[in-house]
Amino acid sequence: MFKFMDDLPVLGEFYQAVHEDLATRFHPEMERLQEVLSVGSQDFRAALKSRIRQYSGGEVDATVIGLDASSRMADAGEVATIIACGVAVSNRSGIKPLHILRSAFGTASEELGRAKSAITVCAEIDAAIAAAEINDATILWDGGFSALNLEINKAVSALEDAAEYVKPDVDRLLTGKTPLAKTLFADNGNRLISVAKKGISKQYAKQIEKKLALPVELGLSDKAILGRVLEPGEYTVPVGYSAVFGSDKGFGIPRKDMNWLADFYSKIRVTYFKPHPWSSPMRVEFQESLGVQTVLGIVTAQTTTRAVMEPLQIYMADLLANQCSHAMKLYGDVNARRYPDLYKPTRTVSRK
Repeated sequence: MFKFMDDLPVLGEFYQAVHEDLATRFHPEMERLQEVLSVGSQDFRAALKSRIRQYSGGEVDATVIGLDASSRMADAGEVATIIACGVAVSNRSGIKPLHILRSAFGTASEELGRAKSAITVCAEIDAAIAAAEINDATILWDGGFSALNLEINKAVSALEDAAEYVKPDVDRLLTGKTPLAKTLFADNGNRLISVAKKGISKQYAKQIEKKLALPVELGLSDKAILGRVLEPGEYTVPVGYSAVFGSDKGFGIPRKDMNWLADFYSKIRVTYFKPHPWSSPMRVEFQESLGVQTVLGIVTAQTTTRAVMEPLQIYMADLLANQCSHAMKLYGDVNARRYPDLYKPTRTVSRK
């Protein structure tokens, strides 16, 4: 399989190890998981029957704002730069897309690297705060609130060794005397819906293992299982955040004075929903006061485009947030001639 590598001793030996790993571990496990999905679908549905409901409503016409953020870090010689872009995109004409730029630059260091996730989540929360100023809008957050909780924890912890880069934004949004995020999560939490495309939880996998008395763990996410179980228009009975992630505080609240964040997570409910025949199951998280029927109606209306596998406004926000990848070129090697003592290459980029 890797005959062309035989004349290169190191690469040849390494690729032989890769070949053996694929043959003895990777492919057998992938085949096992594929077999589990192909053969066990009917049993899975029977085991979860009591947890499945049919959505009887239609599309809910609402003002929706999709929210996302992305970031890039470029290391060019002695200097490194981080830029983050938070984006809010509405489905209502007359509301222009909103862009939030956050940046940090300085000597390439571990401290600066630690600032990347903090700067990104701050840009995302800033965009959400701006979106919440539109009083009648529902905000669709890209990714689960569990991931958001983790990023908030990382942002607050970055104050310990990357404060010079993150302290102004983190204090203003999360840890100051009157943090702006408190207004967002405490006062407007019932307007926030997160839609996660990836499957990370295994709540239903564990239920199936128990009910079917399986001898081994399934090793599959809820999303993979429910992709075979849920029919179009079906959803799982909403459960508390702690039932899925083990705690109604997510990954923990980073500071005692952030109980407003703990209160937000204690009100979150989680459901998986397959709105259309062409849709994959989506993990939808929302506050109970918003009502599951309203939430599912909004998601249904936002997923009518067959070519887009996620709510349309989240897709648009993701598309615009990734523009920071192109903007990074303006901060990176393009400046080598202007600052020759700083932008010196540290790697051999051409090997002949």
